[in-house]
Amino acid sequence: MEGVLAAFAQFDNDVRSDRTRAGMRAALDLGRWTSLAPLGYMNAPRATGKSLADPDRGPIVRRVRGVNYYCRWRQLFLPAKG
Repeated sequence: MEGVLAAFAQFDNDVRSDRTRAGMRAALDLGRWTSLAPLGYMNAPRATGKSLADPDRGPIVRRVRGVNYYCRWRQLFLPAKG
């Protein structure tokens, strides 16, 4: 009897997991974030579900990313000195 209950509980968990994943995929297809917004963005109110650029951190994040891209480019394409 316990085996049947355990099997049903496992089946129920699997169904809930599949529905949750499907809902998250649908939200992502609509352009909504399903978790916290990435660094440089702010979470908007739940009504829109969209992320907004953070006016305080956004420029800093863009500058840091630009420096990182430049350093990678330089490392790849410029000969080493020395």
